[in-house]
Amino acid sequence: MTRVLGPYHQATLVGQSQLAHWIGESGQHHEALRLTTSVVPDLTRILGPDDRETLIGRGRLARWTGEAGAPAAAARLTGELVPDLSRVLGAEDRETFTGRLNQAHWTGRAGGAKPAVRLLTTLVPDLSWTLGADDRHTLISRSRLGQWSGAAGRRHRARELFDAVVPDLSRVAGPDDRETLLARSQIAHWTGETGEPESAVALFTLLVSDLAWVLGPDDRVTVVSRARLAHWMAVQGAVGDAIRQFHAVLPDLDRVLGPDAPETTENRLLLAHWRKKADRRFKRQIFYGAGTSGGSR
Repeated sequence: MTRVLGPYHQATLVGQSQLAHWIGESGQHHEALRLTTSVVPDLTRILGPDDRETLIGRGRLARWTGEAGAPAAAARLTGELVPDLSRVLGAEDRETFTGRLNQAHWTGRAGGAKPAVRLLTTLVPDLSWTLGADDRHTLISRSRLGQWSGAAGRRHRARELFDAVVPDLSRVAGPDDRETLLARSQIAHWTGETGEPESAVALFTLLVSDLAWVLGPDDRVTVVSRARLAHWMAVQGAVGDAIRQFHAVLPDLDRVLGPDAPETTENRLLLAHWRKKADRRFKRQIFYGAGTSGGSR
């Protein structure tokens, strides 16, 4: 397109924006961010700041900024974008709703669980009445509301929301859809957080197998769910098995998410916590062997 139409033709710029999008969808978030950062100024200059493709490009820029490790910047970018989407496209346009959903998501990822809950509490009814109760955006917003409600300290509320939304996601999007699987991971976690670690272990055990098969062993949801399974195994009492599970999953968290990712850091601390407990609990077996009563001192 660049050779035939020129570098600043509308079709060329839109094609570059879409190329960046699909590169990001393939997992190359930093490259997607680089390409989107390059094309958005050209979209703004050639098509205008209020063109739909320019606004979509800004939304993509916010997304890849967050996925590349800067959720606070992504929250700021989406916060700046949403009023423009509403003004130009209308408050009930799907892109506007997408922007509001992303604003809540990145606000939560940046540490603002309570503000994310407030944003989603307003968004969910708007989506339900405008797009319908079974619309994908409506279901995802309900799932995100459960996620950030739990992160904000409302554990039972989170579990109730996921108990309700998982069957709807499975029915509408399908049992193998990424959002359905992500919601199943959340319901398993909040089941444990509300005092049922045995049920959490059972749910995660079933889920991890499905995740590895459907999303792949290196997907973010897969590795995080494996780590959560390890944690709830330890809470349940199977500390030795849990520690071995932590040791197996931590290198994958390092490789897939990065050593400084919040999930990696959190699970490294959890392993240290459970190791400390296990070292005290199983001191005699560690030093004298499982088949002895203590051995020589």
